Amino acid sequence: MTEIGIAPHGADSALTKLMTLFGAPPLLDNETIDRFKEVFSGLFAALGPEDFLMDSLVYHLAIETHRIFRLMRYEAQLLIKYEREQRKAFAELSRRTALEMGMNEVREKYPNAAKTDPQYLDAIAEVKKLAASDYREEMDSLPSNLDYLNASEGCADLLEKIELRIGRAVKRRDDILRQIGWHHVALARRLRKTSDAVIEGLVSQSAEEVPMIGQRMSKPDPIGTTP
Repeated sequence: MTEIGIAPHGADSALTKLMTLFGAPPLLDNETIDRFKEVFSGLFAALGPEDFLMDSLVYHLAIETHRIFRLMRYEAQLLIKYEREQRKAFAELSRRTALEMGMNEVREKYPNAAKTDPQYLDAIAEVKKLAASDYREEMDSLPSNLDYLNASEGCADLLEKIELRIGRAVKRRDDILRQIGWHHVALARRLRKTSDAVIEGLVSQSAEEVPMIGQRMSKPDPIGTTP
């Protein structure tokens, strides 16, 4: 069994050895090693690596999985950015429209008022307040699916580039998973051969040590007498 190289070990110790050998995972300044450790530990527990080769495959699988999460986060942030910019432009247009319409109403209501007239100034202040309220209401509202769909049209080229990178990362991840599967099969075959050899050895040894029934019956009586 020891020749197969299976030894119990934990995710933390395995990751420390892998980072010493292969270097730290490629993280950005806004990413933490703790988050990567969570990804590695989850994959480590799920796949149960049995030797160093499996450990290294899980390490690179964690890197690709972390990369996929990052790119998918970029995709979401890009949609949020474009949707926010479109909503801001619409909110600003609404504010200017409300302000223009309100000012026209004030001028019609106070056609001959002086610019220092308190009522005139109060009316203008109220118009500006309402226009600002419309702007804040539009900016604070939750975006709909249609809002994000419109935003995706504005950044379609960038989204396509990100999705291509996601696709390549997913392919690398799937390739590593296949390698892990092949290695599991190879280990299982080696273990089965070892087990078969041990069982055959035990069977042959037992057959040599345990006499047949006829052999036991033919042995002389240990007392030396017959009934």
